[in-house]
Amino acid sequence: METILRALCDFQISFETLALVGINDGLLNVVLVSCIDWFKLATRTVDKDAFTSLMVLIWNLWNERNNAFLRGRITMPNLILDRVRGLHEVFHVHNLIH
Repeated sequence: METILRALCDFQISFETLALVGINDGLLNVVLVSCIDWFKLATRTVDKDAFTSLMVLIWNLWNERNNAFLRGRITMPNLILDRVRGLHEVFHVHNLIH
């Protein structure tokens, strides 16, 4: 069974995008038994706001990976980050209102 992290590790754009935001090798190259262990490590490594951004980024990278493999469409890392920043701002405003 394919895991989210394994799928992202096999997609070069993921590494390039995560490197742009400063995700260190400790999170990218760590070997863990499950995705849950990785998420627990991530929550201990970054603050709450950064973790929220990381989850939005991972969700977008998953979509980009699917678009690349299924549709042959590749988005550059800086454009992915622009989209993630916009979504993060929308989530932030929504959380302030509600």
